[in-house]
Amino acid sequence: MKKQVIRIALAQMNSVVGALKGNADKIISLAKEAQSQGADIVSFPELAVTGYPPEDLLFKAQFVDDNLEQLKRIAAYIGNIVCIVGFADRKAKALYNAAAVIHNARIKAYTIKRIFLITVFLMRNVISDVGRSFPFLVLAKHLWA
Repeated sequence: MKKQVIRIALAQMNSVVGALKGNADKIISLAKEAQSQGADIVSFPELAVTGYPPEDLLFKAQFVDDNLEQLKRIAAYIGNIVCIVGFADRKAKALYNAAAVIHNARIKAYTIKRIFLITVFLMRNVISDVGRSFPFLVLAKHLWA
């Protein structure tokens, strides 16, 4: 039986809080670099799109909308590499600290952070719910089935 090797890259980047386009540009660039070096998967930090911690910026609906638009823009540039990207998500009136799974220019799945530090402003005052799903089994089904 032939062993399949999966190469995973961890993108260490310093997102700038509030600099959505600049952060998205960095993510796109690092994803392309990881792919060119043979990575199959690249993982980015928590809230990489918004910068960490976005704190009171999350109270601005336009900021959250712009962060979601940048996530779509990132997805459009992602080729045959799996990218896991942290962003702020909103469903109805609830805000979430989330990670998207992107492959071949599509957001395939996302998950919501499940464990929070109580003392962090962001978690205590803004993020209103925790995740209940784990999409990486779905990811494996789509990519390596």
